Amino acid sequence: MSCVSQIQLLVLLASLAGGPASETLPPLEEVFSVSELRLYRAKIDYKSRMNLFRKALERNSKLLSAYGKRSDLGAVLKVLADMKALSEHALRETPAREKDRRSRETKRLEIRARRIVESMEDLKLVLPFEYRDDFDDCIQSLEKLRKHLLDQLFGRAAPSGTRSPPEIAHGLLASTPAARTVSLAQSADGFTDEEYTKIQRAQKLDRRTRVFLKIAEDRLEALDERWTRLTGKEPPATGKKRKKKKKKKSRKEEGPLAFHAHWELLHAYERAIDGIMINIDEKANQRRLSGKEIHKVLKRFCENVLQFEPRMETMEKLAVQLDDDDYWLTLEEAKKTTGIARKGCRLGLGGDLE
Repeated sequence: MSCVSQIQLLVLLASLAGGPASETLPPLEEVFSVSELRLYRAKIDYKSRMNLFRKALERNSKLLSAYGKRSDLGAVLKVLADMKALSEHALRETPAREKDRRSRETKRLEIRARRIVESMEDLKLVLPFEYRDDFDDCIQSLEKLRKHLLDQLFGRAAPSGTRSPPEIAHGLLASTPAARTVSLAQSADGFTDEEYTKIQRAQKLDRRTRVFLKIAEDRLEALDERWTRLTGKEPPATGKKRKKKKKKKSRKEEGPLAFHAHWELLHAYERAIDGIMINIDEKANQRRLSGKEIHKVLKRFCENVLQFEPRMETMEKLAVQLDDDDYWLTLEEAKKTTGIARKGCRLGLGGDLE
């Protein structure tokens, strides 16, 4: 091999070894609009900048969808690069105060990033296959940002994927001394310490499903009570009528749920429904239970989902009353997860619950 060829080979190997890490991060002047850049320079506090990054990502997400529909692939690649850069720049921002780490703006950015990732996963499937890597690079940056924000909000127990893995988030935490002391998981899913204990003790699928369903029901009941307190009216009658005896119990708002925000209650409901689906999927895929046992649990779950889904109407009316962005975003997530569960029930049970 000639000397020139050897040099060319070394240069090629060096470039391959460098990979993405050697890429230069585009400056904000190239990824922000003129107005966004002006606001960024004017507002130096962490919360304002998190709010700005959220709006910039939202703007680019809309552009990505529009360009994708037109199959303008050059523009799609440019937007993906800008969104990746925005995610990396947001990661470099440092809060000056501890409370800013758990601010409303931080929560909203994490929720919006999650929604954008979900829409990108759908969009990449309808575009040419050779663009998948560009989508995946951008998604990876957004997920890294989400994990960083979740670590700030909830600690290391927070999930890092679009859907939470079946670990702490869904009560499958190993029974170790260290696991028993974890309290950050409560914030991640919005479950109480008592509920986590019940989940961990419920090793059988049927029993664990019952615990999750109770959590979901309790959160919807608490939100119904807040609707009544806010409007002076009973929640609209939707689906199967709830039993009268529930009114004889102590109000949900007199317990620990009284300290949960509206969006946190709805988030816990969504996590409970998602937790059931993950647990059922796991048992079914690993064939740990017979088909008959899986069908029995699935039937109970689906009977409840059929009652939960119409109650999302009340949750929407509550959202109008509250006019709270956090609640609206969480409601979107809750409706989507409930819809996925509803569809899964229809397919999994062959429509015998219709």
